[in-house]
Amino acid sequence: MAARLYGLGFTRPKIALALLPYLSPSKNIKAARGLLRKWEQEQAFRDLIYQYAVVKMDMEVPAILSGVTRAAKRGRVDAAKLALAVTARYTDKSEMPHEVTIHLDAVPRPEHRELSGRQTTHTPELPTSTTDVD
Repeated sequence: MAARLYGLGFTRPKIALALLPYLSPSKNIKAARGLLRKWEQEQAFRDLIYQYAVVKMDMEVPAILSGVTRAAKRGRVDAAKLALAVTARYTDKSEMPHEVTIHLDAVPRPEHRELSGRQTTHTPELPTSTTDVD
């Protein structure tokens, strides 16, 4: 039950107060908050909170889509695109892959004899010193 309340957005103090008889038989509020704090450190407990939070968010989707529809009606282009994409009536073509064709027909190519007559750049060798002092 505590994980569900966390998933719904309640805070530790409110959950401790609501579940006080179950968390602390002596009805010690500090002990109840301490137990919740301990549970918060456990991965399995946080995973359970996450599951409940996702269900809560999923149940809000109709209201979210109504808000998107209202924004689209007011002229928000991004909201209109989202509304149309959700209803599968619009696909953003800017994110779709494009085919690129490169035509090299008009690019002049060097002739074979031009390539054979090329000279390579050669760096002359520097004279080496025969003494330690220059």
